[in-house]
Amino acid sequence: MTMTELPRAVPLDGPEHRALVRGSISIPGQYARAIGRAGRPQGEMSGPARQALGPIVIEHPGRALLPEVVARYREVCGYGVGEAVPSSFMETLFQGLMVEIVLAPSFPFSPFGVIHLGQTMQRHRAVAPDAVLDLRCSLAGVMQTRRGFEVEVAMLAEQAGQPVWQGTAGLISRGKATRAGKTGSAKLPPVQDGGGWSEPQALEVPGDTGRRYAGVSGDYNPFHLYGVLAKLFGFPKPIAHGMWTLARALAWVESGLPELPEAYRVQASFKKPLLMPGSVALRQRPLAEGAVGCDFEVRHARKDHPHLVGQLSW
Repeated sequence: MTMTELPRAVPLDGPEHRALVRGSISIPGQYARAIGRAGRPQGEMSGPARQALGPIVIEHPGRALLPEVVARYREVCGYGVGEAVPSSFMETLFQGLMVEIVLAPSFPFSPFGVIHLGQTMQRHRAVAPDAVLDLRCSLAGVMQTRRGFEVEVAMLAEQAGQPVWQGTAGLISRGKATRAGKTGSAKLPPVQDGGGWSEPQALEVPGDTGRRYAGVSGDYNPFHLYGVLAKLFGFPKPIAHGMWTLARALAWVESGLPELPEAYRVQASFKKPLLMPGSVALRQRPLAEGAVGCDFEVRHARKDHPHLVGQLSW
């Protein structure tokens, strides 16, 4: 296969892997299992691995939310007091289930070095901080690209048989050339002066943000935690979780709204890694006429390159 034939979807024609989670997931246990799978390739896929890859579905019925955890999440991400669970918090409920997908026998890539590229979230109705939900997480697709293999994971939360939230996470297992910086990167969008953008809001990101967010989200990916671990994955300093960056931006956007509707949609792409500690600028602008909501961005405070671009709409 040549680069000109990419991107190309990888069929999920192998046997289905399905698992049911009951009770809490052991993060240390997942780490131990991940170490045992560290020898899997990054951004490469053999013929036998392609044949073995099939649907992967992880379900967790009866997941009870804890109000104190929601409250800590609000604090870490900058949300004010509210009755409903932030939409971005819902993604954290699937963190352990996504890890189970990555640890499944047929998943072909190393669990270490998988990077979050983007996220969509659709809130159908408000969720209380003490709700009991049924969760379903599944491998929705794998695409071979010039940068490696991109993986899409679908998430669904139901309450009493009715969907309350759903989302998709876009991940990548980078190929060897990409990790070495030899494939190039997509051109970063230029700074868009004017066009209805708000004045930038400065925000400092402390060096311990990754550890604090890991404590409320369950995402303990090593390159978010400490500099020495980040360097093992090619980053000069720890990088902020994409979902923390998104949550912090949404908290800022929502603070300027009188209220959110019952149902709304968020989509975001994670761009250049946000090194911690760091300084960023947030800004937003209304959507074009005929649409309701806003575009928003998180950019480096001095260099102006984007860390995140997103949209909130309803």
